[in-house]
Parts: sequence; structure tokens; C-alpha cells
Amino acid sequence: ESSLSLQSSLGSEISSSTTVPMRDLYATFHTNVLVNASGACQYIPPGILKSTCYIDVRWFPFDIQKCDLKFGSWTHNGWLLDLQMMDVDISTYIPNGEWD
Repeated sequence: ESSLSLQSSLGSEISSSTTVPMRDLYATFHTNVLVNASGACQYIPPGILKSTCYIDVRWFPFDIQKCDLKFGSWTHNGWLLDLQMMDVDISTYIPNGEWD
């Protein structure tokens, strides 16, 4: 559960409590609250997401696995958001002969 309290320039207080019931979604750091002109507040915490995908091994050991992941934003449209993949850190990667 997250709570927020904002002090407006008019001296009135905007207060709200937000519960995030989504399992496996944890706010790991502070994030912004969107406040529109009417005073409505929107808090969407970031999270660590886990995903699984279907594996087709009919052509093993010559199979190729491909998992599509779709990322987006609930608060910004495609003209305001540019997601780019960063370099992958494989310093803790341990090779496995099963997947060579």
C-alpha cells in the first residue's frame, strides 16, 4: 500500500491511498505522481516483471527459440517515449552445454 499527500498552492491538501494488488509487482524505488489540472492524481509504481514463453523443441537440437516481449507506458504515448535496449551485462552468466 502506498500513500501520498501533496500540498497545493491554494493551501488545500490532496490526499490519497493507493493499493497495488498485482502479484509480483513491487515498487523498488520512488517514482513521480502525475497530477492533472483538475487535481486528479495518478500513481503507477514501476516494477520488476517476470515472463515465460512457449518453447517448441520439435526440431531439437536444431530448434530456435524466440520470445516476444512488448513494453509500453500507461502514462506516455509513443511520441514521448523511446525505449532502447541497453548493453547486456553477462559478467555473471554461466554457460550450459544444454543450450550451446
